[in-house]
Amino acid sequence: MKTRLDNFLIALIFMAVAVSGVLFVGSVEAADIGNSVGYVWMEGYGYVSLDGTGAGVDYGVTVADSVLSGYAWSEKLGWINFNDAGSLYAVTNDPSGNLCGHAWSEKVGYISFCDSSANKFYSVNVDTSGVITGYAWSEKVGYINFDDGGSLYGVTSSWVATVSNLAPVIFKRGIILKENIIVK
Repeated sequence: MKTRLDNFLIALIFMAVAVSGVLFVGSVEAADIGNSVGYVWMEGYGYVSLDGTGAGVDYGVTVADSVLSGYAWSEKLGWINFNDAGSLYAVTNDPSGNLCGHAWSEKVGYISFCDSSANKFYSVNVDTSGVITGYAWSEKVGYINFDDGGSLYGVTSSWVATVSNLAPVIFKRGIILKENIIVK
């Protein structure tokens, strides 16, 4: 027959285990929470989050000088890995913010960030403000849009390109860079 002391000891042990579990869970650190914020869009699959803000799980995509790392999350597709340390896939970055290479999803396979064919149908870039724009491509889901040009979705990073991505258009009498004309 249990006494009050037995009940007290059982309650004390239960509270000690519960408190130690809370303390242990509270001290767990995530490997990578990233420096990117926002969502991309996959037609038919919805939003993909590149940061875990408010998710209860720390994750995110980090844009660095030469490579991207970390994970993005899609409710329909699960985790998307941006770098497995380069042995099978990685998304690379150059000083101009041109992203290339592949990310990986268990459900959709490789996701390409630059079209290496002569067609150049898609590319993803980080500009000098940290805004990530363009389209990636997956054979199973199609184009993945990084910026709608409005407020529905888009991605920014604290990493910024150091060199402008502007490609000059050369004419016989000058060069046009966006709306500026340089006459030679």
